[in-house]
Amino acid sequence: MEWKIIDSLASPTTGTFFAATSSPRNVKLIIWYRSDFFLRSGHRISTNNIGLVVNGRLYNIDIIHAFPFSAELWANFIKTTNCPGNSPNFNGPCLNTAICQFKQCPYGIKKGSLMRIKNSF
Repeated sequence: MEWKIIDSLASPTTGTFFAATSSPRNVKLIIWYRSDFFLRSGHRISTNNIGLVVNGRLYNIDIIHAFPFSAELWANFIKTTNCPGNSPNFNGPCLNTAICQFKQCPYGIKKGSLMRIKNSF
């Protein structure tokens, strides 16, 4: 089954991500995962016998848990992830670098930078 990513969040304190997904039959899930790849809105994911495929390409993505989607749960994740890049209005600089577990910012924000950099992940 193929799933479309409808929204995504980074959790800098845990170094993990959350992705809100929807299936063609409108079944919605929140996927909590760890990876070096950040699933973004519009990506399409599916499984095969060797792993998770994103837009036709195999990636190493470790799914920690999947939850049924609810707007309240997603809103809670937004409030508690504490990543400034999760805000659509964020334009930097990121001041959370001391708590961030990511080796590279999933939003492409460099330390002290005021702008997002395209194609960072």
